[in-house]
Amino acid sequence: MRYFGAATLVYFVAASFKGESQVIHITKLKLYKDVRFLFLIFIILVSLSAVSYGEGKVKNMNISAESAVVYCENTGTVVFEKNGNLRIDPGEATKIMTALVAVQKLPLDRDVKISHNAANQHNDRLGLKEGEFVSVEDLLYGVLMLGSNSAATALGESAYGNIDKFTDKMNETAKNIGCRGVRFTNVTGVAARYQQVTAKEYLKILRVAFSNRTISKIGMEKGHRFSDTNKQKSRFLKKEEIIKSDNLFFSGWTGVETSAKTQVAANVFNNGMQLHVILLNENGSRLKSDMKSLLDYAKSKLDGYKVVYKGREAGKARVKHGEKTRVTAYAATDGYAYLPKEGSKSLIKTETAMKADLQAPIKSGDIVGYCYIYVGDEVVNKVPLICKENVGVGWFPSYIGISNFTTVIILIITGFLVLIFIWIASVRASALRKRKRLRKKQIQRMARQQVREEEERRRRGWKY
Repeated sequence: MRYFGAATLVYFVAASFKGESQVIHITKLKLYKDVRFLFLIFIILVSLSAVSYGEGKVKNMNISAESAVVYCENTGTVVFEKNGNLRIDPGEATKIMTALVAVQKLPLDRDVKISHNAANQHNDRLGLKEGEFVSVEDLLYGVLMLGSNSAATALGESAYGNIDKFTDKMNETAKNIGCRGVRFTNVTGVAARYQQVTAKEYLKILRVAFSNRTISKIGMEKGHRFSDTNKQKSRFLKKEEIIKSDNLFFSGWTGVETSAKTQVAANVFNNGMQLHVILLNENGSRLKSDMKSLLDYAKSKLDGYKVVYKGREAGKARVKHGEKTRVTAYAATDGYAYLPKEGSKSLIKTETAMKADLQAPIKSGDIVGYCYIYVGDEVVNKVPLICKENVGVGWFPSYIGISNFTTVIILIITGFLVLIFIWIASVRASALRKRKRLRKKQIQRMARQQVREEEERRRRGWKY
């Protein structure tokens, strides 16, 4: 993808020369044929250099890190680089490689016995105890969420029997990834003389590590319930966010703000934009401001397509046991998709999914579903859908999916039908009584007529 711009430029240059050949005499064309060829080669080389890394170099960006690389996974481009080939001790970021090697070797449900060496690592926040049995999964959470040296040491000892064999495997894995100059001498990132890495090399390690499902899953968690052990009760681990925002999510190692020099090897998800950020020897006091500057810069340099618009109606969500059975869902934020340079907008599509277990009561602003943004078959962004009204618990008919409003309408219609039935019955009864009266009068009239006829016959003496 990075050669796309160069290929396009070559095409236009070649096309322009083709146009010249139609208007310039063929004998003149031969005179500068060689010059034109050399110029074309020069253009290609300059274009390749610019697309690969040159476009990421910024004259006005001033961050405290000695070395840095910011890479956009969506577009496949480096959007920022500073001393990317400078060799520096990876420090705490070493634990990303430790986790990668451990997860490839150890089953998650295996219990690891904490050694004296692991339990006595300096300034460890996890507080593991010698002789404690902890699962590999919990140790991985300790490494990736708290940066625990004790957990990293325990994993190293358990996977290959000792730390030296584990670090040999770390170096072998780094070479397999393509990082020939990387050297690890421990699993914790404690400063060591020969332990060195470049930002460009660690970018490769970070990308491979987070392509692993287990590491990616752990990285996406904001907290983890550490299981009970034979030595300690359950405790809760919480990830520290360097920037708190609804649109930003960090995974990986995000550095230590209280440290004079800290390392960062993190994934950043920012409204559809996925960045890999490597900062080596970053000033901890400037970590937050430098990270904001880098994210703002990346956003300004990358062309995102607005696919979902904030406040736009996105469908209806079904509500169980509510005074309303359906609520309108609206996009909570704008949603973007980022494409490689050769990517087509036709690859972008959206899919709306409402929560299946949505149950009253619901408050305005509650999330009722999500709009997923795809590039091809891959989900690249997820926009929450919210309702803008309160929905209380409904009456009894709501338990069979009938809203309060519908219940009222049904009652009104039922009452109206009952009234009509009563009116019809009343009319029919009245008509029946009327017919009976008419029949009675008719019978009386016929009886009187018969009496008169009989009297007339007697008066005249008729025998018939």
